[in-house]
Amino acid sequence: HRRRGGGLPGLSDLDGQPLQDSGVAERAPALHPVGERGRGEQARRRQQAGPVRTDVGSLGLVVDHTLDEVTAPDVVLVPGGIGQQALMQDGPVHEWLRAADGGSTWTTSVCTGSLVLAAAGLLQGRRATSHWVRRPDLAAYDVEPVDDRIVVDGKYVTAAGVSAGIDMALHLAGRIAGDATAEAI
Repeated sequence: HRRRGGGLPGLSDLDGQPLQDSGVAERAPALHPVGERGRGEQARRRQQAGPVRTDVGSLGLVVDHTLDEVTAPDVVLVPGGIGQQALMQDGPVHEWLRAADGGSTWTTSVCTGSLVLAAAGLLQGRRATSHWVRRPDLAAYDVEPVDDRIVVDGKYVTAAGVSAGIDMALHLAGRIAGDATAEAI
């Protein structure tokens, strides 16, 4: 049971689950590239900088940089959810994704974020997963839908949903920093 408050509709903390961007794309595409190359910092990026609050106002994030200010992310993470639908048409977010992907070490998604990557042309000819309801939609973008929790195809890693996103994060921690680090997390 969620009550609506004065925050941004659709950005919800899922009762202890990782924050899921599920409807803020029109106002705040919450694409989260982690770390400008060589700086090793984590910051949330979107089209506008500033605070974003959950739908009930209980949690807030501060967006540190606009997409235009992020030119060389190490990791690009595209979350999914209901707001993904607003990001399916080519435009500034797709342009940024294509540019960021050109130099990223990892380009990743959780849930229906894979559909945004696919619509931007980044998963063409690759294998990927998504939320089970939307997974078949990947085929329309020349992507092979795979019924796995996590799919790794080169530098592209897609996770089927929220809990699979946790698994993906641990997998990436192991690949980036070593198994001991991933196990310590």
